[in-house]
Amino acid sequence: NVYYDYVLRSYKKGVCGNFSNAAELTGLSKGIHWWYNWGANFDTKYQDTMNQENIDYMPLLFNTNVDVDSVISYIKNNIASIDYIAVLNEPNHIAQSNTTPRQAAQFWVQVERIAAATDVKIVGPALTWSGDNMTEDEVNLNDPIAWMDKFIQEFKNLYGRELTYGFMDILAQRYANPQNQNANFDDPTVWYTFPSTRTEGY
Repeated sequence: NVYYDYVLRSYKKGVCGNFSNAAELTGLSKGIHWWYNWGANFDTKYQDTMNQENIDYMPLLFNTNVDVDSVISYIKNNIASIDYIAVLNEPNHIAQSNTTPRQAAQFWVQVERIAAATDVKIVGPALTWSGDNMTEDEVNLNDPIAWMDKFIQEFKNLYGRELTYGFMDILAQRYANPQNQNANFDDPTVWYTFPSTRTEGY
């Protein structure tokens, strides 16, 4: 048996997995509040356990190959279990979502469309360091900050406004709404912040 009683349950904590049975999810519920499975939908056999243990599911839009209407329909049909949607897994990694800032900016209005239609909140892009030496306009995008800064600028260039995004790591402190710069990012009840017009803790 594995015991999780020593783990402080946090709204920030989640797990990735395709579970063999609902008991695995029950055991993990002592320390987590959400889970994902690298996909955009979950097996309904976990629904009762998710309800009983107050665990949310987070769909992941892995790359830009997305049927937006299908995603909206799925979220609306499962809205009781979905509050957040993760977007673009490691875009500066060629073996992951492999998306340049300009491509991401072109795609992001579709992400915002999903959020507006379903009232879910956006988590992403999911950035990390890379050694793939992806470039755009001669900018090396190994550094997640270089990728994100260019993404923000590309979106402004295309649409003339700020975009909506959210983070659950150190990038939240760099890109948070200036009005929320004093947020306590160690607080287990505060997950990430939105810039511009939206600032909200989980």
